[in-house]
Amino acid sequence: MNNMKKIIKLLMSLIGFKSKEDKGINVVSLFDGASCAMVALKEMGVKVNVYISSEVDANAIKVSESNHPEIIQMGDVKSLDYKKILDICDGKVDLLIGGSPCQDLSIAKSNRKGLDGERSGLFWNYIEAKVKLNPKHFVLENVASMSLDSKTAISRAMGTPYVNINSEKLSAQKRNRLYWTSIVVPQPKDEGKKLKDVLENGYTNKEKSYCIDANYFKGSNFDMYVKKSKRQIVFKSKKVEKSSLKEGEEVFMDKFVKGTEKMYKFSGEKKSLQLDARGKKALEFNQKGFRKLTIVECERLQCLPDGYTNVENVSRTERYRMIGNGFTVSVIKHILKNAFNN
Repeated sequence: MNNMKKIIKLLMSLIGFKSKEDKGINVVSLFDGASCAMVALKEMGVKVNVYISSEVDANAIKVSESNHPEIIQMGDVKSLDYKKILDICDGKVDLLIGGSPCQDLSIAKSNRKGLDGERSGLFWNYIEAKVKLNPKHFVLENVASMSLDSKTAISRAMGTPYVNINSEKLSAQKRNRLYWTSIVVPQPKDEGKKLKDVLENGYTNKEKSYCIDANYFKGSNFDMYVKKSKRQIVFKSKKVEKSSLKEGEEVFMDKFVKGTEKMYKFSGEKKSLQLDARGKKALEFNQKGFRKLTIVECERLQCLPDGYTNVENVSRTERYRMIGNGFTVSVIKHILKNAFNN
């Protein structure tokens, strides 16, 4: 009997017949960017029948289409044809996912308008899609650095409290985000990923990178890195020539003490040396000093394949920008595995 079932299944596959369970899931991704959610689903081995993307950034769409030509692009979230989407999905959406814009929500912006802002107000289009598509599962991502009022308003509209997940447990990057989802999601276990392991070359004094955002393409500077704990940098060498020491003496970029700018002798002695203005300037502009993360390193921090954004006619600036705007793939996999675990 079992052999007969196997033969029937084989014959059905040969003629192209697909049972309901073989068809895969139907996905609608709003604010889709470079389709990081599709990367997660493919790496999980989840069969995707339909993946509909709503995105307006032309460069992100180029990257999406280059990596996933099967994706159906539906344009602006403000003008989606929900009847058409449901027709394409045979009336059933298994997953609605998206990360609505955060520009008006982040407390880092003093004149923020919250959910009434032009960009972050697009959250209400996600709610419209959730109501009209009635997905089996939904996931919404946004920044953790928003006001309590905004968190409460989003939770009320979504009908569920948020889950706070920092990607540092699943990647080499500190990226604190909130997720509102219908999926029961436990906190992830620390996988022990280190920044030094994603570097193409150079050295770091941090175990985890600071968050890579959409403005990382602008680069960093020493003060921003040490005093503000942002805009990750990579030291080109363990040794930096010229400092507040005697000219030509070398120091080891071993460790920085937060709030100060202390450096340690290359010999490893505990004696610390205060870096004065002259020494700081020498470090800042010394070609052997530091660099910003490469695009490939940023892709790795977001757990994307190397070269994922390397698409013809997409500039380096735009590649940095879309990486910073995207999901951390490992976090999305962690969330979705609890609903679509093959």
